[in-house]
Amino acid sequence: MRRHLGAFAVVTAAAIGILGSSGTAVAYPNIYEGLEIGDCAAYDRTNQVGGPADCDSVQANYRLVEKYQLAPETAGMECGDPMAAVSYHHRTDDGTRLALYCFANNFRVGDCWNFTDVRERRRVDCDAREPETSRLTAVYEGVSNAALCHDQNTDAVVWEKPRLTVCITPS
Repeated sequence: MRRHLGAFAVVTAAAIGILGSSGTAVAYPNIYEGLEIGDCAAYDRTNQVGGPADCDSVQANYRLVEKYQLAPETAGMECGDPMAAVSYHHRTDDGTRLALYCFANNFRVGDCWNFTDVRERRRVDCDAREPETSRLTAVYEGVSNAALCHDQNTDAVVWEKPRLTVCITPS
């Protein structure tokens, strides 16, 4: 069985705040401040909430692949890494972009994921025995080829952009 989920969607999340008492733009709290490349985050697309997470936790569905401090001339910058699935702009209350964080899915061999909803792939606890749970047996970045998984007698989830193949077996 081959599942093709298409290209990753890039989602921009923004916080809501209030105007400073002086009438000048005020920066919202930066929920990802201190996060370094390779660190993980949890993000719930449905409720649009997120924050740093331990990479070994089930909630850690994303890994930071790029981050930029922005200036007025770079405020329109977007994620350049083709693996970036979600982006977050740290902003002021008037919408000025101060920083850009780009996250890729935190796919790791041995972890379990539920791929039934294309937009809301989610990492799940392998021991929970949730229906439609798949264990990742291999992850190939830069390659879109289901045959890599079929040679291992596993199913494949394949993306063309970015080129990614994830081999899965029912958990």
